Amino acid sequence: MMNEAAAIALFAALAHPQRLTAFRLLMRCGVDGLAAGDLAQRLAINPSALSFHLKDMEAAGLVCPRRVGRRIIYRADLSIGGKLAAFLQRDCCAGLAAFSSLPDVPAHPQDHAMLTPPYRVLVLCTGYSARSVLGERLVSSLGDGTFIGLSAGSSPKGMPNPLAVATLRANGHDVDGLRSKSWDEFAVPGAPPVDIIITVCDQAAGEACPVWPGHPVSAHWGLADPSDAEGEQADKLAAFETTYHCLRRRIEALVALPLHTMEPMTIRAALQSIHEEALKQEGDVNVTV
Repeated sequence: MMNEAAAIALFAALAHPQRLTAFRLLMRCGVDGLAAGDLAQRLAINPSALSFHLKDMEAAGLVCPRRVGRRIIYRADLSIGGKLAAFLQRDCCAGLAAFSSLPDVPAHPQDHAMLTPPYRVLVLCTGYSARSVLGERLVSSLGDGTFIGLSAGSSPKGMPNPLAVATLRANGHDVDGLRSKSWDEFAVPGAPPVDIIITVCDQAAGEACPVWPGHPVSAHWGLADPSDAEGEQADKLAAFETTYHCLRRRIEALVALPLHTMEPMTIRAALQSIHEEALKQEGDVNVTV
């Protein structure tokens, strides 16, 4: 249970516009975190100033650094928000009869609305050429009619990567109908509802998302882009095959969830847990950094 001194330290560490903005961005990036240089670039903050802020946040326990090659990746402590909220609410209205009879503030209805099949899962990436394409077909195939896979990009490259198509075909998937799609198709009025959005690259997680019809559940499964693989054709195909199986591991766990019995908040936590468990098996090689 958080004590007053710990709460004061956390509030003090967040009491700066740049630190608060950096922490919120790291929270959005989830367990994957973000390299210090990328964080500075996205926030348009001088790297030296950001380093100072990150040291303060690390000392307060808000962020945790880890080294990956030459880069230092910072990850937010995702439990901090809940701990601070619990601290603030611990003594709420205690002993005050005038307040103890106040009704609970209602949650947004979507926080408790159960999903109903078929579940529409949008796999979102930046370029819509590799990971999102693989994810769409895996969702539809493994979901066996209960799940409908969709995919799109925030800045689609125009066509799926031929190696992604080859990987799907080699694993027995239908590749007909794959086309370049912008996420705008799913955000305009009258668009089909989306139940779950999964971002599969770090860039998509840090970009401003459009308003999604129905307030879908969202999660971030950051994986390295196989399109960046170098070497011979066989090496590049191997990278796509690795990404395919990383996604398959996660999506097999997704389609096994009893979604019809779960509230959206519970589903979000389950999707995050699926990614974390997969990372333990895979190590850091597939994490977008």
